[in-house]
Amino acid sequence: METILSNKRYRNIFYSFSLLLLIVLVAIRYIGVPAWDPSISRNGPKAFAQLIEGLTTSLIVTILIGSFLFFATPAVMKVAKIEPVEPKMINDLLKTATATSIAWTLRGAMGRYTRAETLPALIKRARVSGARRSLRLMVLDPDIARVCHGYANYRNGVASSSKVQTPHTGATVRNQILATVLTATKASLTESMIDIQIYLVPMWSVFRIDLSDEYAILTSEDPREPGLRIDRGSHFYGTYSKELDFIALQSRSLPLPDSSSGLLLSNASDVKVVLQSLGIAHADLSQEQCEEIFQLIDSKSHQYV
Repeated sequence: METILSNKRYRNIFYSFSLLLLIVLVAIRYIGVPAWDPSISRNGPKAFAQLIEGLTTSLIVTILIGSFLFFATPAVMKVAKIEPVEPKMINDLLKTATATSIAWTLRGAMGRYTRAETLPALIKRARVSGARRSLRLMVLDPDIARVCHGYANYRNGVASSSKVQTPHTGATVRNQILATVLTATKASLTESMIDIQIYLVPMWSVFRIDLSDEYAILTSEDPREPGLRIDRGSHFYGTYSKELDFIALQSRSLPLPDSSSGLLLSNASDVKVVLQSLGIAHADLSQEQCEEIFQLIDSKSHQYV
């Protein structure tokens, strides 16, 4: 019962089905039974009515007891767990975590979801609550061509690639990464309530880790594949937290400018200027590529749309 009620989707299905079943049972008892043909059996309708009443009572009692035990159980008594997450539930789980987390760490590839959803949500919550948020962002190093090309080849080979009209290339992967880095840099320049750290990782992985205050979400880059939820307090939550610390130590940390630097990111012409301040290669970027990267900054497209 706890497994069903702890999952929002399963809980809605359970209560909806239970309500529908109750309506059916009550309708049979008070509409169907009275219309029963009395010539079939004198005691038949009465016995059937009693059976329906008994089933209805048992169902109501079961729902009430199960709901009471679930909602009355203190959070501290619920054992930290590791459980699979259906693909369609990953987006909701990530959004739920951003609403309460103070600190967030991403170890990903291009960071599209973080750019489109997580970072704006953290900024919004920081403004509303008045409490600072922090984001530690780990994405692929756009200056290492073999890493970008290798990841592009991997993404073109996953099952969901059949839905993508334009295949990934080393250049498109690089542009996505640069857009994520620039988005985070812009936030560090304009948002005083969020602390951002950016690390450029020299290797790609088939897994992505989102570490929130309450749980970690381990996913693959294929949105059709299930994920894994790892609650805080479990052994593996601490293990993945240490893993992210070690990855950060082996990655290139970017020196983010502050608001006093006078840097702006208001149009495509500012792209190269900001990249130069971050120490990221930019000389080979054409004006067309700068325009594309600048447009990606405000893009809300990601794998879970």
